[in-house]
Amino acid sequence: PLAPVVDTLEWNAMYATRMKNSAVVAREGSFLSPLHEDLPEIAKRCHFVLVCPARMGVFPWSANKGQGTKLPPTGVAVILPGIGDQDCERRVRLAETLAHKSNVVSLIITAPYYGSRRPDNQFMHYVRVVSQLLDQGTAIYQEAALLTCWAAEVFPGARLCTSGFSAGAAMSSLAALLASQWLPTDGPAVSVAAYAGCPSPVVLLEGLLQDDVAWSALGGKDAAFQ
Repeated sequence: PLAPVVDTLEWNAMYATRMKNSAVVAREGSFLSPLHEDLPEIAKRCHFVLVCPARMGVFPWSANKGQGTKLPPTGVAVILPGIGDQDCERRVRLAETLAHKSNVVSLIITAPYYGSRRPDNQFMHYVRVVSQLLDQGTAIYQEAALLTCWAAEVFPGARLCTSGFSAGAAMSSLAALLASQWLPTDGPAVSVAAYAGCPSPVVLLEGLLQDDVAWSALGGKDAAFQ
């Protein structure tokens, strides 16, 4: 249905972790977003960090990956960002603990318009037009779904989990639903929506994020309610 991750996958630099390489190994990667035609040039590729237990021995980027890992992971967690979570640092710290203590691999995704995927003319995580907000949400849950399916092939037998906080929790639920359409029906998969919060229209119009919107650029808040 959508082009698989492996078609455009590129491995980039190793990612420095707090734990020693003898415990945790991490590397940056990217692939072409399924929504790349609607995203700005800098956001067209989905950037992620793959955090692995070092005891696996052989990793997806390894030249000898066909030989299998010494100790396969028990699970894979695809962890999505909350609103304003522009880099991977906090989620990588969580992933390190999962790798070291629970033998779980984690995929940490950078959302479009965040961090390394943020256009130069954008302030912080605030998108400039409404359509970009819609593209951001659509892109990240599709990207997460594709990475979940990729993980199912690379780590056969491992339990799969999509998760996140706040907006990331909502998007992780959508990613799980989409991935479930492509994964085998008897495959292990689960979605953990940590603190999903309110639906986006409510939180933007009446909730905590209402002051983050430039209502004057949209013709005023009253017009947005109509």
